[in-house]
Amino acid sequence: MSNGAERARRLMAAAERLGTAAPAPRDLDMWAYLDVRRRDIAEHILWENRSALLAAFDALLPALGGEEEQTVGTQDVAAPQPSAPPPPAGPRQRYNALVEWRGLHSEAEVTALSDQDLARLASTDAVTRDEVVAAAPRLTAQAVVHRHATELSRVLGGGQESDPPPAPLEEAAPAAPAAPAAVERLPEPESTELYPPFPPESVTRFAPYQWGTTPAVARGHVLADLDGDAVTMSWSPLPGEGVTLYRVVESSSTWPSGAPEVGGGQLLVTRATAGTLALRSSQAVSYLAVWANQGNTALEAAHAQPQLIGVSEIVWPPRIASAQVGSDRTVAALLTAPSGSRVEVQRFLKGEPVRYDTTREIDRAHVNTQGFRDLTPPMGEDLVYAAFCVAELSDGSSRVSVPATVEALVVPEVQQVQVQVRPSDTTPGAYDISWLRPPHGRVVLFATPERPPVGLEDEPRTAEIIEGQGLTAEYQVNYPPSDLGGVMMISGFAVDPSWVRAHFVAVHWVSDDALWVGPTVSMVTPHAPGYAQIVERVDAQVITFAWPEGVTVVQAHQGPRGMSVDPATSEPIAQLTRDEYVRTGGMRITRTLPPNGCAIDLFGVVYLDGRPIFSDPAPLDYPGITRLRYRVTPYGHDGAPAAPDAYPAGYRIHAEVDDELHGTPLAVVGNLTRLPLHPQDGRMLAQQVVSLPSGQQTYVMDVPAGQTPAYIRLFVNRPAAECGTVAVLDPPVHTLWVTV
Repeated sequence: MSNGAERARRLMAAAERLGTAAPAPRDLDMWAYLDVRRRDIAEHILWENRSALLAAFDALLPALGGEEEQTVGTQDVAAPQPSAPPPPAGPRQRYNALVEWRGLHSEAEVTALSDQDLARLASTDAVTRDEVVAAAPRLTAQAVVHRHATELSRVLGGGQESDPPPAPLEEAAPAAPAAPAAVERLPEPESTELYPPFPPESVTRFAPYQWGTTPAVARGHVLADLDGDAVTMSWSPLPGEGVTLYRVVESSSTWPSGAPEVGGGQLLVTRATAGTLALRSSQAVSYLAVWANQGNTALEAAHAQPQLIGVSEIVWPPRIASAQVGSDRTVAALLTAPSGSRVEVQRFLKGEPVRYDTTREIDRAHVNTQGFRDLTPPMGEDLVYAAFCVAELSDGSSRVSVPATVEALVVPEVQQVQVQVRPSDTTPGAYDISWLRPPHGRVVLFATPERPPVGLEDEPRTAEIIEGQGLTAEYQVNYPPSDLGGVMMISGFAVDPSWVRAHFVAVHWVSDDALWVGPTVSMVTPHAPGYAQIVERVDAQVITFAWPEGVTVVQAHQGPRGMSVDPATSEPIAQLTRDEYVRTGGMRITRTLPPNGCAIDLFGVVYLDGRPIFSDPAPLDYPGITRLRYRVTPYGHDGAPAAPDAYPAGYRIHAEVDDELHGTPLAVVGNLTRLPLHPQDGRMLAQQVVSLPSGQQTYVMDVPAGQTPAYIRLFVNRPAAECGTVAVLDPPVHTLWVTV
């Protein structure tokens, strides 16, 4: 497998052919080290000249070497390797796996890992723990990645490994020449949560570094992290017998990795490999290197040539004073930042993980190294402001410090929010709700079947109080509103169909301890009577139906057949209260309905503010009925009405109808024992087809008298479907007992 140096050499050679369009040498070196082979990964990395590198990406990509190069060397391994799960297929899959691991982790330092660091790690070919550690120095969160290298190797598909033997170093530390194959990797530094202070050594003079005798190649790794006001450090121990003196060297311009005497000052001489170091710098970055001198005695070690263990750096954070909330409800705080730093301030809600996230940055126009001011803080929320120092390192990459944080709470004024409700024009039974958006806080809507207690809106309340008064999460309106230029609108909100009354209220919610209930708007949705039908009686009609719950009264309105009735513009022909319905079982209509039929609509009625609100109609079609009343008059031989005790010559039938009848066959049927029940229930005595005008007594026919007593009755001798509905009303029964 080609190492970073070989890939860098090939990229440099290919870039020379591009001339002035070639990317910066530092970018080519970083590209070769990260071995980025996909443009979407390269776009996430901070380059010295991003546009030039992306423009030449496709042209230079072949210079990295083919995919077959990544398998060379693995076939010659003699010792069997422990089985491990295959790594994710490519940089995108590796990046997604790393993001998922970060999201599920419980430690704050892991959840604070930036997307940029994860993208850089995903773009490398690191799989094993060693390879993850080797990639760590190029990342902002180097110490965090080193501490979780074993977990990361599992995420990247490397499995869990035992400590391997020392392996050749693939790449040198920044600003150092490429590592020769003979240089051995040192064991990794032990990570510990509690670092004691470094025990110092009194050796102050060391033999000067001889250039060219021992190449300054990093033999191991150095971890440096800021812990409060101290710096915790650990590094790989240098194996060997005798005395090993470790020298911690600092520089403010670049990593002191060329020689311990060049560009920096010696901070510490110790024999320990982990501890706490008191360090504070006025510069933005402290570049650190650890050198080791080894010999049989301390004097011999001081005169031996130093060996470079590794490099690291500390990006110093700002110091922040307590935040103040002004009378104009803005937040301000003073900062003290190291010289040469750029300060960025980000805003988080309390309880959220604080990690570098540019989407949370406040307006840079109001941030500098002396302090910041947030002109638009969220009202009523516990806020955490995190100030980061962003430093440009000597290799062109960027690093972000740990944050300095301060908390603030802006308590706004609460106000009443008036909600407007109207029936939806597009969705029957639903409502459109609108309100003006307040300048701060949020608006929570409630719709309840019972009206909130009167007086609840008189003054600000707490969440506990309004919940106890019935405004609970069960009745909260969770429809997403639309913002129409400051007017918030919810369209087509459907209430529970079983509700007759719905009471809407808007709550200006600043915090659980500061909210105000607005005026209540009540809407009613009366239910229509169900299962309505007309039962015909001789002298009246009875309408039966199921009483709709929640309504005050049920009204019946009459109109022409086939047409709807507007209850607001017509008078009811009958109405019924709940008590009357229970007592009578239905609505009795005693007025005469049109014999040719009509439409009857039943409405459930609820009164709101003294106004009747009508339900949808329950329509009934009354087909009508023609009432035919007849009488039987005995007459003598002279054609005049017969005397009561005289024997008649016959019986004359007269009829009167309330609506015209045309060409209707009428028949007189006799039965010896009882009244006939239908035209075939006896002997046909007479039959005549007649047309009867409305409202007049009209002669129909005569029935001759005989010697046989019988009951007679007049019938319409045709099916109802052919002649319409006709009710024949009998005269007194004694007049129907005749002799025929």
